[in-house]
Amino acid sequence: MELYTIGQNYFPQAKISLKTYKNLSYIPECAGDTVYQIVIIESGTGIIKINDKRAIIHAPAAYFLNETEAATMEETTGIKLHLVYFQPSIIDINFDFKLVIEYPRDDVTDPKVQDLFLLNEFLFRNQIFKDHSQLTHTMLQKLLYFIDGIQDEFENQRTFFWMCRGRSYFLEMLCYLSKLQTADTPDLELALRSDSSILEEALLYIHTNYAEKITLNHLVECFHVNRTTLNELFQKEMGESIVSYIIKFRIEISSLMLRDTGIPVQEIAYRIGFENSGHFGRTFKRLKGCSPSKYREEYSWLLRLY
Repeated sequence: MELYTIGQNYFPQAKISLKTYKNLSYIPECAGDTVYQIVIIESGTGIIKINDKRAIIHAPAAYFLNETEAATMEETTGIKLHLVYFQPSIIDINFDFKLVIEYPRDDVTDPKVQDLFLLNEFLFRNQIFKDHSQLTHTMLQKLLYFIDGIQDEFENQRTFFWMCRGRSYFLEMLCYLSKLQTADTPDLELALRSDSSILEEALLYIHTNYAEKITLNHLVECFHVNRTTLNELFQKEMGESIVSYIIKFRIEISSLMLRDTGIPVQEIAYRIGFENSGHFGRTFKRLKGCSPSKYREEYSWLLRLY
């Protein structure tokens, strides 16, 4: 099983530490101490064993394995799963398995620390960061969208930006998974709660659909609640309005793409839900204190390679 993508066009023979596989019925063995794994089980039943821990599979679900963990499956029926293999260097070329554990995390404004937060699911095992997340159908479809984006760019390699575009879908995927992990998700042995609060449902909707046009009126219709109640609930729990949260989340995603990929600013603006790059630039400067281009110049490790 290949754990890397090899460049064919534009970057021939480049070895990229990110590889996806779709529609498998088992988890292949891979060399230990070499990769992190995201295992997305779309359907089926059985038992998953991660090192010495065994648990019943409740599909759909996503599992997060670090380089010290290995997963196998037993007594399976109708399993359909998808795999993402990667190394920390796919986020930042300076990251390795040792650094991501030892790097100080005190300064949350440090862009490297913000990037490291994307790996919390793989590094920590506690009440917040578990080795899995149960998925709804909506969550599953969003994750499959990211995998399709990675696979399309990496297999076809159509343009000079194929590597950065594929990585950008992966970074979005990690950010999305981090939001799922910090939400109120159940233990593996329990079914996903059906009585999720309006706030949790609204946050999931925003995290899933930030690239689309989201209005307060649309959220009100989706969750069958009046504008005042929804706004007051959001303000009370999140400390800001719904509109403010959506904008800040979009800028969070754009910052990630600016510092860790080389795709054009205009494309980033479109990908996160802005209809024109001018509006995106003004919003970014208001929240970050500089233009998107200046931010990239300051924080992009890619620019320092050349």
